[in-house]
Amino acid sequence: MWHFAKMLIKDMTGLTDPVLHLIVGTVVYLGLALALRRPIVALAIVVSLQLTNETVDLVENLNGAGFGGALEDTALTLVPALVLSLLFCELQRAFPKTA
Repeated sequence: MWHFAKMLIKDMTGLTDPVLHLIVGTVVYLGLALALRRPIVALAIVVSLQLTNETVDLVENLNGAGFGGALEDTALTLVPALVLSLLFCELQRAFPKTA
């Protein structure tokens, strides 16, 4: 079911799997970070979502890319979120709240 939904999204957008992971991971992270104002919590949520996604992929699509593909997808999803998280943490330290 999840595999079918992802294939439908890829077909509708015309994006490749790696590009989709980059965009969705970054957009979800940015949305969570802005909404929660906690970059580390947002990163933890994105990590858990990505690990769940890859677990479902491995179970549903046994003939797919396997662990190599899962590692690539995970890196493409999490590296931009990690970089942004580090940047946001540094910005929070540089400009502390004054209330």
